[in-house]
Amino acid sequence: MLSQKQGKNNISFYEGFFFPFNAINTHWRDFVLLTGLFSLISSVMVLLTGQCYLCFSSLEISEQIFCSEAWWNVLIYYVSIFLLLALFISRWQVIFAENKSFEDVIKKRMFRQDKKAMLFVFIFFLLCLVIDESIILLHERQVSPNWLTELGFFIVVSLMIVFSATLLFNFVIFQHFLQGGRFFELNKTFWPVLDNIYKYMIWFLLYFVMFSFLFMMVQVISWGNMFLLGRLFIMEFCIYFLVYTVAAFFIASLNYQEKIFFDKK
Repeated sequence: MLSQKQGKNNISFYEGFFFPFNAINTHWRDFVLLTGLFSLISSVMVLLTGQCYLCFSSLEISEQIFCSEAWWNVLIYYVSIFLLLALFISRWQVIFAENKSFEDVIKKRMFRQDKKAMLFVFIFFLLCLVIDESIILLHERQVSPNWLTELGFFIVVSLMIVFSATLLFNFVIFQHFLQGGRFFELNKTFWPVLDNIYKYMIWFLLYFVMFSFLFMMVQVISWGNMFLLGRLFIMEFCIYFLVYTVAAFFIASLNYQEKIFFDKK
């Protein structure tokens, strides 16, 4: 529940931080079943396409398991994970926002919601890619002897970074669209988000530390005495369970912001 004393542009730091925890706790059974199912499918897909985590992190183990650099395996892997992530988000959204059960979202056809979720995931990764490639471009490009060209290039690339970062911080507008609202209402979120930007940064830092620690714990599995295939499968399952949990946290946090910025009860 949202605090009755909050102003329209004010986000409660503690309420906002713990909101994803409360959302998962409220729907813990459906969350575990949904996340477990998608983690299972993702783990099988990873093993079949040869894109396991240990293929890239452990040279010694990668020589003992199936690892592939073939473009078709890489393509199948990324397309599959993209679709699975979108399908997970659309179903978690229904469980969380509409109080539906795991059985309901598995049986229910949600083509329109799934298409919106695919667009949601695509925009998110596109913005992250633009920022990443822009920073690399600024760092690695050769400096032009013409200072006007150099200044113009720096301004254009910097504006791309700022614009992409602004949309990422205001990603609640795409959550609003996912919930059936209008597609691009940046005017309703820009100043409220800017007013609370320090809370976003602290939330991100705390979540990052928490999930990084959990990921490090998952890697301990690779040092166990279990036979390699079983150890590999359990590790991949745990990794994707974490990935989908991060997605669930993200959606719940955006839902909290949407209730405030768009006056949803």
